[in-house]
Amino acid sequence: MPQRETSPDKRKGFLFVGRWVPKKGIRILLEAYARLEADPNEWPLTMIGDGPLRKEVLNTIQHEGIKGVQLPGFISESDRHNYTREAKWMVTPPHTQEDLGLTPLEARSVGVPCIASTDGGVKETAGPHSLFCKPGDIDSLRECMKQAIEMESSQYQELSRLAKVDLEKYVRPLDEYAKEYFRLIQR
Repeated sequence: MPQRETSPDKRKGFLFVGRWVPKKGIRILLEAYARLEADPNEWPLTMIGDGPLRKEVLNTIQHEGIKGVQLPGFISESDRHNYTREAKWMVTPPHTQEDLGLTPLEARSVGVPCIASTDGGVKETAGPHSLFCKPGDIDSLRECMKQAIEMESSQYQELSRLAKVDLEKYVRPLDEYAKEYFRLIQR
C-alpha cells in the first residue's frame, strides 16, 4: 500500500488505475469526463495502465478534443503510489461484478476518497464514505465527478479522513496471513 499522505489541499484531479478493457469502465469514464467539461488544469484525469482499448482511447481523446487527460501508461509501483497520493479522487467505475477493487484500497490507505460504481466488491472496498455511481451509467458517473468538483474543502477533508476508517477490515499485515496458513496446516 502507498505510504505518506499528501495534504488534501495539494491534491489534484481524478485518477484511474487499471487495465484498459471494456469491463473496467474506461469508455464510460472517458465519456463522463468529456461531458463534465472540468478545468483541465485543476481537474485533470490521469489514466494509468494500458490494454486493448489504447488505440480507441487515444482516438477518442483526439477526435473529441478532450482536454486534461494524462496517459502515463504502465509505470512502476512507486510511481503509481505517488500518483495515488497526489490525486484528489480515485475513480473506479467497473461494470463486471468484480470481486475486489485493489485501487480503492490503495487510495484509501493515503486518505484519497473514491468515486466508484456499485459493482460487485468495489462498493465495499471503496468504503462507505465514497461517491457511488451506477455501473455502466455515464450520467451517473459524471454527476459524481461534478459533485466532487463542487464539494466544499471542509467536506472533502472530512471524506479524506473518513476514507481510512475501517480499512483494516480489508488490509492486514502480510505476516498475519502466514501465521494463519501455518496454523491451518498444523491441524
